[in-house]
Amino acid sequence: MFDFSHCCHRFPEELRGSRLDALYNDTIFDIIERQIAVARFPFVPLNRVANFLNESRNPQENPDQEFLYVDIGSIDTVRGVSSPETMLGYQATSSRMRRVMGKGNVLLSTTRPTRNAICMVLNELDNQICSTGFAVLNCKSDVLKEFLFYALRSELTTLQFEQLCSGSGYPAINQETDLPQVRVPKPPPEVQRSIVKAIEPIEISARWLDGQAKKVRETTDKILSAELGIEMLLPATTNYFFKTGAETQTLCFSVFPDEVADRLHYLFFHPRYQALSELQGLYRTISLSEICREPIVRGEQPDYDEFGTVTVLKTVDLKNGYIDYENALKVSEEFFAAHPAAQVRKGDILIASTGYVSMGKVDVYDQDESAMISGELLAVRVKGDYDPYFVCYFLRSHLGQMQFDKWFSGSSGQIHIYDTDIGQFIVPASGKDGIPLEEQKRIANKITKQLDKAHELERQAEVKWREAKERFEKMILA
Repeated sequence: MFDFSHCCHRFPEELRGSRLDALYNDTIFDIIERQIAVARFPFVPLNRVANFLNESRNPQENPDQEFLYVDIGSIDTVRGVSSPETMLGYQATSSRMRRVMGKGNVLLSTTRPTRNAICMVLNELDNQICSTGFAVLNCKSDVLKEFLFYALRSELTTLQFEQLCSGSGYPAINQETDLPQVRVPKPPPEVQRSIVKAIEPIEISARWLDGQAKKVRETTDKILSAELGIEMLLPATTNYFFKTGAETQTLCFSVFPDEVADRLHYLFFHPRYQALSELQGLYRTISLSEICREPIVRGEQPDYDEFGTVTVLKTVDLKNGYIDYENALKVSEEFFAAHPAAQVRKGDILIASTGYVSMGKVDVYDQDESAMISGELLAVRVKGDYDPYFVCYFLRSHLGQMQFDKWFSGSSGQIHIYDTDIGQFIVPASGKDGIPLEEQKRIANKITKQLDKAHELERQAEVKWREAKERFEKMILA
């Protein structure tokens, strides 16, 4: 929605359609008609260039069968690509996990559509499942899917989304009545091909930069283990139950009665946790709760406010390398003040504590501005003799991630980890026989520099992705 205030008026004969809401009739949207009037190509309703597909399937009918799931939060809104989750049928507990997608389809989020959570369905996602919050579009014979993808992400289309949305906090566009009437350009097929071809070199450059950033991140993952001399503790491949929802190998092991403690879940006693014992043989360790200067706290379910001024962070905002402040939602000052326990400070370690794939994401809040966390995040505030970035990087490492496997609770997709269990994670102690604070900072700074390098490459890639989007718009509009 608008980030400014202004006044406008309409005479009765100037009202658009049958809607009387102020946003729909705001004079600022007159620019839509002006731009379409001078565009180089005709604009037509979306239902003239694509079919709206509504096929559904309940994955729970095949509880042991794997499927790929695309949620709205998994879409990279800059690149227009998805990060699907691998799930088992019995985990599809939400009624939103039902929409079938096919290769070549275009997915468009109908919730907060102005975010541009739009992507093309790749071949490996054919006949897989996406959220019912998506409109699944299948291009008609005279429309290229790549062209429609860029048309839907253009500023003129985004402006139409903003005009047609209704609701607050999570504004949405009705995919039965309003979305089909969104107007998009429709040049001849040969012109579509030439426009897509003109954008390709920019996309190639963007993908190369993204690839370089990925390589830097892969080397970054090894820095901590090399610095601590624990590379021999790490397996060749790292598989986590909480990331996949299933044990990836068949194995048998036994535990004697006198070794049983805390809980009876088999994952708690998995042989892979011997690596934690080996860590304790190399360094003095301490529980995470013991290094906190305040108790570990869980956030609060936010009452989102489109006019709010205080950032509220949730799982999707943690990127396991940085925090996406730009797309975070807001709450009011009053709501923020009423929930002091959920407020975070600079240097707090934020941990995603729910859901397959999401659980175990860790980032450090690095802003001076007021902010709070939602109920699926935990905040850890460490003592002065521990570097929060070092602790964050340790929790992201294999030795940290396997402890999420060990301590999580729940099943059927509703997994979570309690603050009391997070508190029992072991980390290298500070000082003698552990990792002194200055050494923690040195290691953390080394990792941070690499992450900054990767983030800069990703920033350059984002510039290229935006350049591709702007090139499309210039070729369409006069």
